[in-house]
Amino acid sequence: MGDMFPPRLKKFWDKWNIRGVIMLSLFLQTILIFFAPSRKRTAKKLFLVLIWSAYLLADWAADYAVGQISDSQEEAADKRDKTRELLAFWSPFLLLHLGGPDTITALALEDNELWNRHLFSLVCQAVATVYVILLSTPNRLLIPTVIMLFGGVIKYVERTSALFSASLDKFKDSMLEDPDPGANYAKLMEEYANKRDMNMPTEVIVVEDPEKGREGNTPARPIADLTNLQVVQYAFKYFKIFKGLIVDLIFTNKQRDESRKFFDSLKAVDALKIIEVELSLIYESLFTKAEILHNRTGAVFRVIALACLVSSLCLFSLKNEAQYEGFDVALTYALLICGIALDSIALLMFCVSDWSIARLRNLKEDLDEKDPWAWVDTVLNWILGFRTLRWKRSICFMDGHEVLDRNFMFRRWSEYVHAYNLIGYCLKIRPKRIHPTKGMIHSFIQSSGTRQFCNYWIHRTLSNLSKCNCILLPLSNLSKCNCILLPVSLLRHQLARLITKVLDFFGLTELVEEIRFTTSDRLTRELWEFIFNQVQHKHRFAEDTESAKSISSARGDWTLVETSSKTTEGGPDHAKLLKYVTEKDYDQSILMWHIATELLYQRPEEEEVTNKAEYTNREFSKILSDYMMYLLIMQPALMSSVSGIAKIRFLDTCAEANEFFERRHINKIRHKKENLVKEASRAILSVKTFVEPMDVKGDRSKSVLFDGSVLAQELMKLQNGRESMWEVVSKVWVELLCFAATHCDSQEHASQLSKGGELINFVWLLMAHFGLGDQFQINRDDARAKLIVANMRVIPPAVKEILDKWNIRGLVILSLVFQTSLIFLAPLRKRTSKKLLAMILWTAYLLADWTANYAVAQITKNQGKEPKPDDPPKNKKLLALWAPFLLLHLGGPDTITALALEDNALWARHLFGLVSQALAGAYAVVQSMDNPLWPPIALLFITAVIKYTERTRALYTASLDKFKDQMRKPADTVDFHGADVVITYTLFIVGIALELSSLAMFLLSDWMFAVSSKLNDDQVKDESFIDSFLNRLLAFRKPRWTPMDSRKTMHACKGNRTREVLTTPFLLRRWSGVIYGFNFIGYCLKAKVSKINRRSEFVSDVKSHIDQIRFVSSEPLTRNQWEFIFSELKRKSEFAETPERAKKVSSARGEWVLQDSKLEEVERLMRYVANVDYDQSLLLWHIATELCFQEEEDKEVENGSGKSCDDREFSKIISDYMMYLLIMQPKLMSEVAGIGTIRFRDTLDEAKRFFKGRHFKNLRDMKRGSKMVLEVSNDIEPMHVKGDRSKSVLFDASMLAKELKRLDGSSSSASHGDGKWRVLSKVWVELLSYAASHCKATEQVAQLSRGGELLNFVWLLMAHFGLADQFQINKGDARAKLVVGE
Repeated sequence: MGDMFPPRLKKFWDKWNIRGVIMLSLFLQTILIFFAPSRKRTAKKLFLVLIWSAYLLADWAADYAVGQISDSQEEAADKRDKTRELLAFWSPFLLLHLGGPDTITALALEDNELWNRHLFSLVCQAVATVYVILLSTPNRLLIPTVIMLFGGVIKYVERTSALFSASLDKFKDSMLEDPDPGANYAKLMEEYANKRDMNMPTEVIVVEDPEKGREGNTPARPIADLTNLQVVQYAFKYFKIFKGLIVDLIFTNKQRDESRKFFDSLKAVDALKIIEVELSLIYESLFTKAEILHNRTGAVFRVIALACLVSSLCLFSLKNEAQYEGFDVALTYALLICGIALDSIALLMFCVSDWSIARLRNLKEDLDEKDPWAWVDTVLNWILGFRTLRWKRSICFMDGHEVLDRNFMFRRWSEYVHAYNLIGYCLKIRPKRIHPTKGMIHSFIQSSGTRQFCNYWIHRTLSNLSKCNCILLPLSNLSKCNCILLPVSLLRHQLARLITKVLDFFGLTELVEEIRFTTSDRLTRELWEFIFNQVQHKHRFAEDTESAKSISSARGDWTLVETSSKTTEGGPDHAKLLKYVTEKDYDQSILMWHIATELLYQRPEEEEVTNKAEYTNREFSKILSDYMMYLLIMQPALMSSVSGIAKIRFLDTCAEANEFFERRHINKIRHKKENLVKEASRAILSVKTFVEPMDVKGDRSKSVLFDGSVLAQELMKLQNGRESMWEVVSKVWVELLCFAATHCDSQEHASQLSKGGELINFVWLLMAHFGLGDQFQINRDDARAKLIVANMRVIPPAVKEILDKWNIRGLVILSLVFQTSLIFLAPLRKRTSKKLLAMILWTAYLLADWTANYAVAQITKNQGKEPKPDDPPKNKKLLALWAPFLLLHLGGPDTITALALEDNALWARHLFGLVSQALAGAYAVVQSMDNPLWPPIALLFITAVIKYTERTRALYTASLDKFKDQMRKPADTVDFHGADVVITYTLFIVGIALELSSLAMFLLSDWMFAVSSKLNDDQVKDESFIDSFLNRLLAFRKPRWTPMDSRKTMHACKGNRTREVLTTPFLLRRWSGVIYGFNFIGYCLKAKVSKINRRSEFVSDVKSHIDQIRFVSSEPLTRNQWEFIFSELKRKSEFAETPERAKKVSSARGEWVLQDSKLEEVERLMRYVANVDYDQSLLLWHIATELCFQEEEDKEVENGSGKSCDDREFSKIISDYMMYLLIMQPKLMSEVAGIGTIRFRDTLDEAKRFFKGRHFKNLRDMKRGSKMVLEVSNDIEPMHVKGDRSKSVLFDASMLAKELKRLDGSSSSASHGDGKWRVLSKVWVELLSYAASHCKATEQVAQLSRGGELLNFVWLLMAHFGLADQFQINKGDARAKLVVGE
């Protein structure tokens, strides 16, 4: 079989493939450095796809080129080609490109969380580059090559460091202050007790904080208008504080009061300027290298990197260039000069950035002080003047409104408010823009006459077609034409269905619908001022955190209650209006008010409005209504915290609307397009609604179409009263927008900044500045070396020969080893959380893809080389067979597709990799057309593509958005090299074995058993043979409980008692089967560490892993523990008859148990659960449990048979387990952890100070340490001594422990049988169940890949018992019947 490619084309490819990839890499870097900053300025999908493609292609091109260059070194060395020196010189440039430009480090927030993979890639690529350089020796370009290597490593380290510092955990740690133990409570109370024993008059007084109130005496802002420089300075000041919103940090009241006072004194436009700079700074800190470069180390590294480029250019220009090909020399100069140019441009961007300007000139405290550097302020104000807000008047009514109209390159966000309309979507009509503006491109098209030219040719074409009507029209009436027209019509419908299925398969339906039915309108000055004034008005009623939370939780009820005082006779019933906001879910309320607003907006009477204020409020209502619908339907990730079942309600409402419009014949055929929405709205309003829609339809259908109509008719009654209907509606929409802004996930707000930003992001930050939310709390080389290197071979010839011969073979074998490791070890992930196994899997998972990609690059390059004399050409034929195997390996085993949930979300990148690697593999296959092994190569290639497609499909279906949507011939005999034959057979045999192993695992999986046998509803019916066989197989996996002497357990009581512990064999487990524990006092006494989670440093991250290994214990789950949890939750489910009661029960944090116990001490204990934050409660009860436990460690448990012992053991284990979750699993507990890390650090600091002050030497004596804590007098509350600036709860927990000890001696506890351990065990069940029901479901699922946790079981058990907020009462379809009386 001849070559498929002509020899000239093949020769051209062999020469230019490396050069082409390098030029591609340089081109992609240029695109990224110029276009990436515009991500925050636009939400256009085409532009974001361009950035996405360039970002992914940049890394792929650099990786692929390094593989090609390393393989080319052997060929160049054999031919004594000087090109190898240039190839080695080019390889550090690829490392430089992998470091990426300063303008983009992360494409999404998930990239920051994968910083450790970039660190691993940095090591691999640096080793590969060093390998290429060593292969090129002796090399006259070695010095500039090494210099460039140093610069490339610096750039890559910058990127990895930027990703590390922007990961959410490290971002949060970087903002934590040093721990504050507060006043020395133990020392003060000891002195207090001594003085009191001496009968001396003693009291403790509280001295006010001298800093308190000082902030009120300083001017909040300049009296004159803010300059552009002052805007940036104030924005930078508040950015350093309020960037903690992203990681849900809680701020002090001092920060709150200062921010409120400052923003209350601002004009609305000034506030908009400051907030947009703040959001721009947040974007730069999360998605660029700004956080790394804007410090002394970053600046020094940037100068060094630029100096490496300049020095390499100078050294290369001194070399004799005539020995190299002209194009290669030109390409080298291009790499050097473009590298210097791009770095210089990046340096210029760095110098004129908001961040640099804010750090260059500090904010003045004394505004009247003369400054000799005032001219610098003038220059900076001129620079910043290009970015200031620009307004343009748009005539929409009378004198019109001012809209944002800033040059695209100077924007800090998109400046658009998007619109999506439900009725328009049902009628397939896009919303109409109220303030149409023309951008730069549109203006150019109109001014250049391009539009008139296009219109002329369109008009001419249509005129020519119309002349053909006299010919085509008679033919259209012939019935014979049906045989032609019908197939065309059917073909059109089938093509449309095919396109729809393709879009659904790739998940592009929503993207197409967003492009089709979403419009964008510029933000108006009047709308922003209206929103600002409403928020400013409400913040004045938020004097404390409770009222601030109440106001920020208003969803329209605040406005409706305020207008109810103006009610007049004939006006609306405000009670009816209130039920549309207070008695409805948020997503349901949004849909109903959106429909009502649209129905009222489209009324003919509304077009006759002459009052500008009324027209303005009507316009505000329409804009905000369509915007909130856009957020609810088109931005589900942003609105996930408040959207509920919005998608179901939307689809049901659209289905009812389409049915109604079809019945009323409302379509584009009978009505003009511009009047279609008006006619549809009129038809909906004409329906009589004497009976509530719920009474007719029931609630199985979630449609709210006619509920919106009822609301619209009720709102029309406002026109009969004193209120303006549109004023009320616009204020309600502002409240609904504010509710979404404060309750949406802060990380989604930050993520939205990389896609143009949204108005809701501005409202979110504005409300935070006004103190409205729950983020606040009260508290107050030399020449000699050159000669040596040039005259020696770094790599011995024998070693080099082995490397040249075995590099590809070694990579293939290594890839096979990784696949074998993954297929057998990956299923163990869910059975254990051992760090060693997790590290092995992590390494194998990452190295598997890298090895296969690198090997494919080397094989594709090898296919175009001339064979060496001692290497028969037949060996290349086997290499072509190996390429599909590597593609097969990239498909991965069936036992693991994603290492973490973030991999599922990045399925599109794997699709991109599939296309890229398939093209590389196809090249190797095509090159082997004259190969007798071509048929098996082609078959293997097809199989490999299928495997890779399987992996990509699995990632796609497991991504959270798609996961949610789913709920709805023989070879000629040839002599080959012996080692190659062995490797080939090994690949075949092991590949088959791995596939058979995967098939066996598939057939024996729980999923397969559940599908192969149906559930038997008839319990009397005999068990079938298949069911009996399956039961025998499944019996190997059922939980096995083994009696164990309790004295062998860590926390057991004395006495000869046994416990049944979970001892399922490791390979048969479905989860780890252990409960982990972390003890505060044990950590404090055993750990010689000063601080944990101090700063965003690599050392602290490694240290936290060491702490987790050293101080985390594990206990097997016992039958008694699980039965106790099960019985408690089962008992509570009996009281959860309605969703409201279920929410109340699942929200209990110990108060349910205390009230149910009917103890006399319940009031004293209740304040430790009801009046404190959840994380504070966990620390209090954990320390108290430990103090009580250590006090009774050497005592026999009396009067309790085994029950007290069980309760004591259970309380200890669950107490340590909850502390383990709070401190060692911060992501899992992120929703409930609050400031748990701060409290832990402050309490730890106070405990260490206490033990140090008592000269406590035996650091491992926990009993004595606990006894010393209990000996401290608690006559005075710790809060009264320390205040609440320090978050330590050490001695508060001591007070709780003493209260619990009193339970054993009280008469009420004796009569009810509720001793302290019974109360503690039940309280810990409630604390555990509260965390289970309130933690993120995505984090619960992510934990399953790390061995699972007891918390995951409790979470699902509560859901099965109905103890969650995912349920609602479904009364079914109501069957309404019209009865006519006689």
